[in-house]
Amino acid sequence: MACCSGPGPGRAYGDAVRAGLDEAGVLVRERQQEYAVALDHAEAGRVESALRTRGVAVLGVDYAALATLRVGVPPAEAASLTGWLAELTGGTASPLLLGEQWVDLPD
Repeated sequence: MACCSGPGPGRAYGDAVRAGLDEAGVLVRERQQEYAVALDHAEAGRVESALRTRGVAVLGVDYAALATLRVGVPPAEAASLTGWLAELTGGTASPLLLGEQWVDLPD
């Protein structure tokens, strides 16, 4: 009698693979336009938080004389981004298109 014959080992392996895939989840990536938004330090945190609640991907923040948010949105939402920034900053901030990149979306 072989040590690993029968349906048990194959089923156990299949169950382990399924469990691993379920735990790992699925990564969703989307091609988005990347923008830079220069803001005063005093308003950067508030604007970043508000953009996140609207589903904007915040890709990074650079701090120098101004805080510069790097954000990503699907091309179809570029006009919305401009409108949100105008609303949030009283028209003082506008997005500068940097290019396009793939962005990992949250689950």
